[in-house]
Amino acid sequence: MQISTPIYNGQPIPFSLKPIEIPRQVYSSIETSLTDILKQVESFTQKAVKDKKILRSLGLPDVIDGTPSPLGIHIPFARFDFILNENNEPVIIELNTDGTSGWNVVEWVCMQAKIKDTENPNLNLSQRLFEGLKAHSPNTKEIYLIDFNDVMTSWEQDDLCQRWEIKKAEPDQRTWNEGALIYRRAVSWQLRKKAMSSPFVKDWSEKKITVVGGWSSDVGMSKAWPVHLNLKQVAETKFVDNTTEKQLRAEKDLWVVKHKFGHSGRGVTRGCDVDDKSWSELLKNQNEIVVQRRVHLSTIDDERVEYGMFFINGKASGLMVRSGHKGIITDTSADLARPSRIVGD
Repeated sequence: MQISTPIYNGQPIPFSLKPIEIPRQVYSSIETSLTDILKQVESFTQKAVKDKKILRSLGLPDVIDGTPSPLGIHIPFARFDFILNENNEPVIIELNTDGTSGWNVVEWVCMQAKIKDTENPNLNLSQRLFEGLKAHSPNTKEIYLIDFNDVMTSWEQDDLCQRWEIKKAEPDQRTWNEGALIYRRAVSWQLRKKAMSSPFVKDWSEKKITVVGGWSSDVGMSKAWPVHLNLKQVAETKFVDNTTEKQLRAEKDLWVVKHKFGHSGRGVTRGCDVDDKSWSELLKNQNEIVVQRRVHLSTIDDERVEYGMFFINGKASGLMVRSGHKGIITDTSADLARPSRIVGD
């Protein structure tokens, strides 16, 4: 099948075919570390969905459906975004759960760079994702991908549907039959805002369809879960309250404000980029934000590099690499998609 250049927001993605090389031993260590952390987030999710106080702290409704996928997984598909410190250890910036994107983009970039199969972490990644999807309902023949048509990643959804020979549907138009298996790419906040009365949400709530990517995945999607787990592999993250606000004002340039459910860099502000008054105003939104200690992206060939490790049903399954960031990583930042190569024994 001829695969076109990936498109984002109507434009071809910028990319470089010069690979970022990672020693195999380092890559294996990253997989082990992040796999363990994902397990901890899964365990935390089981607790959080039963605790209204925790849900409120995460920026979620007091009550959400805590039903996991048929495989018993709250976060079937995910991507940890991280940097590497001076010891080649991952420092996690955030976790993406529902709506996780980039699978077929990173596969395409590695294919274009002609990375050897034995060195390519993204070999057949789209097909592996499809097999991971079908594992949740192995006997189902009718499979759909659900998303809104007006999202900036529409190329990815259309490409996956072409690869997998399945149909794409919108939440408000019932084109599926009872018993269908649904890969949910529409993110939760969009559904809550635009589609809570849609046929998709109705059929989902009445368990007429099997949906991979449940409401409980929002626990991991919230930027606030690191406050509860307090892991050394995650950039220091705090709630803003009357106790911490004084410190945050004094150390403005060391911190970044993140909206609990921001995405694509939206709702993210570095203290070093604003004046004292603007920073103080941001900190007033205590219930809507967290703050994260500012991290400096590692550099290769004088370019800042950020990584993202994909997970399929709890297993580390591929790697995204982006370079050339000049500021906050957003959906419009001038970065390049890069192929990755795992080298050595």
